[in-house]
Amino acid sequence: MKEIRIRDLFKNTHTVNQKALSMMKKILVCMTFTVTVAVGQWQSVGNVRSFSVTGNRIEFLTGKDIVQITVLAEDLIKVRATGAGTSENDHSVAVVKTNWPVPTFRVDSVGPDISIRTSHVNLLVKKNPFRLTFEDSAGNILNQDDKDGMAWNGNEVRVWKKKPEGEFYYGLGEKAGSFNRSSKTYTMWNSDIPAYKADTDPLYQSVPFFYGIKNGRAYGIFFDNTYWASFDFGKESGQRYSFGAQGGEINYYFFAGPTPAKILSRYTELVGRMPLPPRWSLGYQQCRWSYYPESRVRALASTFRRKKIPCDVIYLDIDYMEGYRIFTWSSKNFPDPKKMISDLAKDGFKIVVIVDPGIKVDSLYPAYQSGLSHDLFLKYPDGKPFIGTVWPGECVFPDFSNPAARIWWGNNFKVLADAGVRGFWNDMNEPSVFNGPDKTVALDVVHYDNGLYTSHAKNHNTYGMLMTQGTYEGLRAIRPNERPFVLTRASYAGGQRYSAAWTGDNESRWDNLEMALSMSLGMSISGQPFVGSDIGGFIGSPSGELFARWLELGVFTPLMRGHSVINSRNMEPWAFGPKFEAINRKTIDLRYTFLPYIYTAMAQASETGIPAMRPMVFEYPDDASFIWNADEFMIGDDILVAP
Repeated sequence: MKEIRIRDLFKNTHTVNQKALSMMKKILVCMTFTVTVAVGQWQSVGNVRSFSVTGNRIEFLTGKDIVQITVLAEDLIKVRATGAGTSENDHSVAVVKTNWPVPTFRVDSVGPDISIRTSHVNLLVKKNPFRLTFEDSAGNILNQDDKDGMAWNGNEVRVWKKKPEGEFYYGLGEKAGSFNRSSKTYTMWNSDIPAYKADTDPLYQSVPFFYGIKNGRAYGIFFDNTYWASFDFGKESGQRYSFGAQGGEINYYFFAGPTPAKILSRYTELVGRMPLPPRWSLGYQQCRWSYYPESRVRALASTFRRKKIPCDVIYLDIDYMEGYRIFTWSSKNFPDPKKMISDLAKDGFKIVVIVDPGIKVDSLYPAYQSGLSHDLFLKYPDGKPFIGTVWPGECVFPDFSNPAARIWWGNNFKVLADAGVRGFWNDMNEPSVFNGPDKTVALDVVHYDNGLYTSHAKNHNTYGMLMTQGTYEGLRAIRPNERPFVLTRASYAGGQRYSAAWTGDNESRWDNLEMALSMSLGMSISGQPFVGSDIGGFIGSPSGELFARWLELGVFTPLMRGHSVINSRNMEPWAFGPKFEAINRKTIDLRYTFLPYIYTAMAQASETGIPAMRPMVFEYPDDASFIWNADEFMIGDDILVAP
């Protein structure tokens, strides 16, 4: 059970747009929510009173409810519903393709149903009461509303679907535990949960996109709602599943398939695809909290070359900064970063540094001064800045939903780029706050949000993604002829447009190695192809064998990064003695042998959305032996990996 209670919110609210404030009150006051859904409290969409067709949109009026069906393509239909009598602004941070050629379709009203038919899908709309059934062109049912259909309970929204016997569910991005999501519940609320377990949920990223697969036939649903959301794939009832959120509208996209590959290609056409990454970012990467001072970094690089172990990237964690202030260098630890980075570059190394969103409250700190002067930090409804404690101490946080804040953020990277830094690791961007309510930003804090001035309750899940957008676009402006490398811990659907991702703060355990595979596969088929885990486990100290086995898996994950926590044992490839050093050298050599192939698979992913890592059920949905299988996978079109 997850519960959030909000204190008395709206005092001294004269500084906030009153229309936006009214919307926030409706959503936030006394918000309490759990994963369990009590259906008796809900009001479902009623009978159709009238409908109209405008272009590719069919609008239905059912009492005070408005339902819009938009035919975007022959195999893609958008369903949008509001129970308030008026629609909200239909802006989405996830969706990038909004102008679709009007496809060929026909609308017929016959008896109790209205039929919306394309060459690939037939959507039957039952009039009394309003319920939806999606069929393929041959009339086979793909997906069908349950008796409760779409419904509202105050500000909450939910959709109930029938769950046929033999239908299984996959996707939802970064989720621990079973790769097959059937008979389980999941939530979407970006959270900093170190040392997570197989049943830990939610985690760092929210991707409300999933597949339903039955007898080899697949469909997809993307529920584009950024509030705290939940999915129940048959745990409450074996005959139906549901998804919903604590605010906003019912707004989902239905992908008719029929194959997972076709669904993912269409989904990434909608929300955007990964840009082709720099080739060096697909090499071996070495990270630790923290490699410092400069002498240690130089020694690390020298050891890689002396031992003839390939490595392209060395990371600098928070100790490279002056007092953990972003966009600064520690004069003690790195007195001449430009020379150090230049020297390492001559030996083939790229430097990637960490950046966190917290800006230290310090009147002498240029980033704080400039952000404050341009009014770019998050504030409470009364206009006071939100202040939370993270590594530098008391910090303010940029409002990345404001384009001006993203531009300001991106411009600040020039000081690091001018020193020669080649990549940027966006961390703590759930956002994680040490002393905040539920360890994040207070839910009544106001975001610009496309000029709507909405609450953090709506914008929380998109904060990390918008931070990476600011980072990526800033780097593109600073170095227009270079492909940026950005790595993130938190994101939302479509975040692959700006960054790679990893599975967060895992542990040095054998079961975490198993989860590293299933989680990477889940993220891959959810639109994020550039993915991997902390090799060896971030928290704890692995045995030499565990590290070696994890490194072997890492050969075939697009992101191959070793990473370890402060005060753990050293976890470089040679740190476990001569026997494992020899094994690990051969393993990393194997990565570079396959690098042209992996690079080609990633180029394909950037063009088609089909990831380099593919679970067997994605490739062969008609093979029943792969329904629960996450122990083997395809890398690219031609190689089967069975660890």
